[in-house]
Amino acid sequence: MQIELMGCTSAGKSTLVKSMLKAYRERGKEAITGDEYVLEQARLSWARGYLFRTILIDILGLTACLATWRKNLNFFKLTLQSIWQLPAEVGWFERLNIARNVFKKVGVREIICWRDSDQQIVLLDEGTLQTAHYLFVHVSTEPDLNLTSTFTELVPLPHVIVYLRNETDVLIERTMSRQHRRIGHRSPAEKALFVERAVNTFENLIQSSRFRSRLLILDVERDVIIQSDSQRDQSLDLVADILRSGTDRTPPYHSTESISGIDSLAVT
Repeated sequence: MQIELMGCTSAGKSTLVKSMLKAYRERGKEAITGDEYVLEQARLSWARGYLFRTILIDILGLTACLATWRKNLNFFKLTLQSIWQLPAEVGWFERLNIARNVFKKVGVREIICWRDSDQQIVLLDEGTLQTAHYLFVHVSTEPDLNLTSTFTELVPLPHVIVYLRNETDVLIERTMSRQHRRIGHRSPAEKALFVERAVNTFENLIQSSRFRSRLLILDVERDVIIQSDSQRDQSLDLVADILRSGTDRTPPYHSTESISGIDSLAVT
């Protein structure tokens, strides 16, 4: 089962992945990150060093992307169209990097799908949905709503989506302190604009009816919200329970209510 965490830069996706891995393993469940899973399938778990592992993931993900290109052809066309329409301010090196990231994420998803199992929990802090951040969030241009709408229709989905929502001001402050690579040289006003556009992009994405049956929202108050939907994937209940498992003061789970009190999983 694939679980993808989605949200603006500095929302705390990587931190939450670590907390969820710990929570699953404490329950005796088999859980692993997407990158680790891909390396494991290729019998490359022995690889060490961030750069070396990144190169291996790129090669494996892009290879799988090429092997399954017919399956995701329309999404790839949308990706290339979105990159082509970017303003001249976005250089060709950055465009190529965006394409590499998008295609790699699709390839990683396909590798996970090949050996998919309900018993194997694979956590992605950046997956196919996060590619919306690469494609549509730029200081030099506003997101194209028509393209983002088409994105929600074509993007390959994980089994469960966990959207991390936070106050825009908090995200701006964190992004300023982290010196995000794509906006490192920008002014404070431009960095704030970048974050605001990212937040708006993700808020628009989660309105899609296609996401509804798979979506959990971890909101500002660290509550887990599931919108009532009789057709939703039952996996949501299990993931919501994991998100709230770090505290004893959480009330019994109800599908139409928020689940509060997951302080031990708070993101930074």
